[in-house]
Amino acid sequence: MRRWTIISLVLTSSYSLLTILLVSLRAVETIDWPWLWVLSPLWLPVAVVCVVITALGLLGAAGA
Repeated sequence: MRRWTIISLVLTSSYSLLTILLVSLRAVETIDWPWLWVLSPLWLPVAVVCVVITALGLLGAAGA
């Protein structure tokens, strides 16, 4: 396997494990976080990528 494939698999697995851990802790009422933050490992990386792509697009449009 290529290096970037392994890195992306490890990151995806860690987000999945963190989500399962947080949902479990929320389900047994160990933590009292809102569901928005319990599920944040699922949506936060996507949001960061969207912000970066938008910023790069705006910088590219300003330079053109």
